[in-house]
Amino acid sequence: MNCKKNKTTYYNYNIDGKTIYAIQEHDPDTWNFIKTTWFNKDGKTIDFITEYDPITEEPIKETYYNSDGTIKEEKTF
Repeated sequence: MNCKKNKTTYYNYNIDGKTIYAIQEHDPDTWNFIKTTWFNKDGKTIDFITEYDPITEEPIKETYYNSDGTIKEEKTF
């Protein structure tokens, strides 16, 4: 069977080692950013998500969230 990985994911934690502050997704071949999910200080609710151009790594979209998980604002670049 031939399989290809479509992304590599890293979980980033605060100094306490328990509270997550970001999840980064990378292209497995180039290691360029695809998407970063940033969390609020509680480590449970999403603050915003940044999506990147997989070739240039330039941000192409940011989505900000309210504390209840609804979309607050979207920005495209």
